[in-house]
Amino acid sequence: MTFSLRQLSWIMTHRGREDDAVLVEGKRLIIDAMKAGLHPSIFLFSRLNLLSGYPFDLSRDLAMYQIPYRNIKAWSELKSHPGVMGKIKVTFSYLLANMGAEHVC
Repeated sequence: MTFSLRQLSWIMTHRGREDDAVLVEGKRLIIDAMKAGLHPSIFLFSRLNLLSGYPFDLSRDLAMYQIPYRNIKAWSELKSHPGVMGKIKVTFSYLLANMGAEHVC
């Protein structure tokens, strides 16, 4: 499925995000999430050279979009944005399985 820039803007802002979706910004955080088994459903980047080093799982459904930096910066909550962000769905069952009930509840 492809989205227009307007639709992506809605999806990536707080208003359009699902309750169990987390917006992850920055290479290290995205890679750490991917290594933990949480793969983004939407991946945004501003420049092609920013894609190196990510452990993308090609068997998963992933929508990747190259977006102008100014748009990503507008959606970011960081002061100086790294130019990459991913929308990751974190389910309650995943948290229970990986953190334990004493940390989640």
